[in-house]
Amino acid sequence: MNGVTDDGSSKGERAGPMFYNISYLCLSPFAYAAFKYFMQWRKDSEYNREEMIKGNMAAFISVIALYTWMFVFFISIEDSDF
Repeated sequence: MNGVTDDGSSKGERAGPMFYNISYLCLSPFAYAAFKYFMQWRKDSEYNREEMIKGNMAAFISVIALYTWMFVFFISIEDSDF
């Protein structure tokens, strides 16, 4: 996500902090998924295997949220008069 231009052109203008903050917020469920993976790796049990499913779903939702945010961000820039 580093070096994203705010207008999608080659002008080299970087996106504002709002873009990065919301992008990192969308990626935050990966921390939950990593925690669930670590717990299953530390002690393999039926409970931890079930929790891995929740962690995987959190990672999947995180990716969907990130792509949706980027789509909305760049479509809104395309419609604005920059």
